[in-house]
Amino acid sequence: MTILSGDALGRRVAADYDVGAVRACRLYSPSLTHTYLVETDGPRYMLRVYRTGWRTAADIGYELDVLQHLARKGVAVSTPVPGRDGRLVRVLPAQEGPRPAVLFTYAPGRAAFDVAGYPGRYGRAVAAVHNAAADFRSRHRRFRLDLRHLLDAPLAAVLPFLTHRPEDQRRLTVLAETLRRRVAALPADALETGFCHGDLHGGNAHLEGETITFFDFDCCGPGWRAYELAVYRWDTSSGDPDRAAADWAEYLAGYTAVRPLRDLDLAAVPLFVAVRHFWWLGLQCGNARDWGIGYREDRFFDHQLRVFDAWEAAHLTPEPPSPATMTAGVARRPATAADAEFARRVHHAAYRDVVERQFGPWDEAAQDAFFAAAWGDAGFEIVLAGGTPCGYICVEDRDADLHVRELVIAPAFQNRGIGATLLRQVQHRARARGVPVHLGTFTRNRARALYERLGFREIGRTETHFTLSWTPD
Repeated sequence: MTILSGDALGRRVAADYDVGAVRACRLYSPSLTHTYLVETDGPRYMLRVYRTGWRTAADIGYELDVLQHLARKGVAVSTPVPGRDGRLVRVLPAQEGPRPAVLFTYAPGRAAFDVAGYPGRYGRAVAAVHNAAADFRSRHRRFRLDLRHLLDAPLAAVLPFLTHRPEDQRRLTVLAETLRRRVAALPADALETGFCHGDLHGGNAHLEGETITFFDFDCCGPGWRAYELAVYRWDTSSGDPDRAAADWAEYLAGYTAVRPLRDLDLAAVPLFVAVRHFWWLGLQCGNARDWGIGYREDRFFDHQLRVFDAWEAAHLTPEPPSPATMTAGVARRPATAADAEFARRVHHAAYRDVVERQFGPWDEAAQDAFFAAAWGDAGFEIVLAGGTPCGYICVEDRDADLHVRELVIAPAFQNRGIGATLLRQVQHRARARGVPVHLGTFTRNRARALYERLGFREIGRTETHFTLSWTPD
């Protein structure tokens, strides 16, 4: 792709826009689009020159519409600047074909990753964008941030680079299909959708004073809000785990202080973290023609596969059966020593959200220790839904009551009535004996709502736990 002359573009900007004298126009970033920093006697501007064929006229029209909408709503964004003739888009000739160009206001301030409290501020600002976009409409059709865009197209771009590694081609194809099924099983049509920036990884924003100004909406479109949040989680997860967990918790606290977030959307974030990595990997491979193929060698793909492996180990608990199979019932079998690793993975996946919300950053070693102290195959049972292991339970038959010591269901199987079915079975046994059922739960565990629907009532509390009781009628 041609790198257009900054000097020539500066003369074009001076002729087409009422910005005064242009002192310099220099290439700032040759990435998905080519961006130039334009300096005048007054404000600075950013000139974006789209690559030929990268975005359609409708795609660009949608992007500019949403920027103007957000600005009218009071959201700080980099906005398009009209030319002397009132038009927002110029089409520039280039050897490879016509290239649209748009001049944008400059986002004041600087990137602020190093500023204390920034993740929380960023989360609040992202929520404000989503709030302001609630009534956004555009006459221009824009591609959707759906699985065709985020998963299918990226996979098709990656596979040709792995023709000499057929087993890895198969691994990625299987993982992509697994992610597709998992998203569909959430269910996907129950997730919140709306306008998404598409690339809010903590950057694409400058901080000045208390104001965060967003820019670079080139990847925007209608999509799942859980994906939008997962972009931030994905980016932070590549660094120090403790710092990543702390930043994520702070980001979520900021976001939910401005905009509510449903449990289903939050539970979907880990899936979309993997989907985001597919999208990013496809971006690297799909743009090799313009960006070069130098680093897309075996070492690069070895690292990306290790990223997916680590994600699978942390998040990919057994897959939920179909709804038809699920109705066949919930079953249990005695746990064995061989189930310990499965149970550890379920424990970590199920508890991570509440632990981070109640206690702060997730400590993998500490949680391993907590699990090891609590787990024992004697008395524990593996829970199966439609024949698929999905969690574990331990109910102690005591002289005066039944004590639900552990009830842990993998996130992918939650909100499907499995926990309720198990607790009703315990209640049935307690009713037959004429004794109450007791259990404990973290004070910030959302499962308390389920317990209360089943008739459990609080009978005690500490700083960290509630004790709940159910008594037969």
